[in-house]
Amino acid sequence: MSGVNSKLRVGVIRTRTIEAGQLTVRHVTLPRGRGGVSAGSLQKLRREVRRLRHRLRHLEHEVRELGSELRQDKAELEGQILALSQALAALQAEIASGMPANAALQSLFVSKTGQVVTVTTAAETVVGTVTQVAVNAVELVQANGDIVIIPFSKITSVQ
Repeated sequence: MSGVNSKLRVGVIRTRTIEAGQLTVRHVTLPRGRGGVSAGSLQKLRREVRRLRHRLRHLEHEVRELGSELRQDKAELEGQILALSQALAALQAEIASGMPANAALQSLFVSKTGQVVTVTTAAETVVGTVTQVAVNAVELVQANGDIVIIPFSKITSVQ
């Protein structure tokens, strides 16, 4: 076929499947009479064409919906990848510092901010007022005014 609006002239068409990226059928003229197509067959063909057009519209709609879902899923996955990358960077920083975070101790000391606590380490026991809490250490001010920073990794008990 040479152009978009080319006409195809054939005597007989026998096919099981027609596949096309875009197929536009404006008018079909079939010979009648001997070897031609009966009015009943023509009606069947027209019904089949309508059914196929309807199915095509349905499939096009489904493809649009799936494309939309894929775009949403992609955005969600990109967000999860970003969150995981940030968590990984934080873990790598903790490992590099040698002082890993401890959410349980951090939460405990935050709730005790301004209160006197007793913190035991392998080396000593420190009594002081909680003044600052970081992700991996606590700052206490002892009764004599000394400021002590204790890494969570060194704490054995808290009272």
